[in-house]
Amino acid sequence: MKNFRQILEEVSSTLLVFMLFDTILTAAIVFLISYLVLSFFNIYGYWSLIPAIGIFLFEGLKRMRKNRLKIVEDSYDFLREKLRTAKDYLAVKNPFVEDLQEEISSDIKKVRSGTFFNEKKTNIKIAAIICLCIFIVVLAPYHFVLFDFNKAVSDVLKERNKTIDQASIIKPEYERMLIEDEWYGDFSLGQLGEEEIPIQLIESNYKLTSDIVQDPEKKDFDDIYPEGVTVSRAGSYKARIEKENQDIVKNYFKEIAK
Repeated sequence: MKNFRQILEEVSSTLLVFMLFDTILTAAIVFLISYLVLSFFNIYGYWSLIPAIGIFLFEGLKRMRKNRLKIVEDSYDFLREKLRTAKDYLAVKNPFVEDLQEEISSDIKKVRSGTFFNEKKTNIKIAAIICLCIFIVVLAPYHFVLFDFNKAVSDVLKERNKTIDQASIIKPEYERMLIEDEWYGDFSLGQLGEEEIPIQLIESNYKLTSDIVQDPEKKDFDDIYPEGVTVSRAGSYKARIEKENQDIVKNYFKEIAK
């Protein structure tokens, strides 16, 4: 029969739709439960898509691998072994195969699609989805959090970045060493890389120099006063002023004293 292949495809596709619908409901419940649990730990809700997609793919592939014709045969005894046999000999053309196809085409009208739809199970899943949605909406304004996971992760990352920043700071090329005693004239060591260089504090300008330090040269200093300078005796000097001019000088100093 030309339309027998179409009959088998309709039976298979009808069961596939029911299976996918049930899988979608299961994935929706997993998503809502995951979203609710993650909200208690202040984790972004989009992470709940991961388990939902995972369960959808797992259940979907598992059900798609099932032999849907066998499911129909298990539900209706008068079709047992007939659907699979007719499918196996679909390309064969002989009177026996054609008679089998006509028999199946007549019996398939007795099959009800509702048989493969678990109404009670579907209603329970839909009710669970509605309850979870209502609970999430009611609880959302209160922002109930058991443990702030995002804040904990953020604090850990900040502390890690702080440690990295501190470690990345370039160390100075030298380190000053504390001079405890005698600032002038004593040697101290400054560390420049791995090479030790002696330095000395110059007294004249109070600057550090890394030049090669040498001992001061010995010099003989001369006496302050030359040998030719002598004093014979002490005495006082008196100016000789003419007698007639003494009165003029005396009056001059009196005027200045005023």
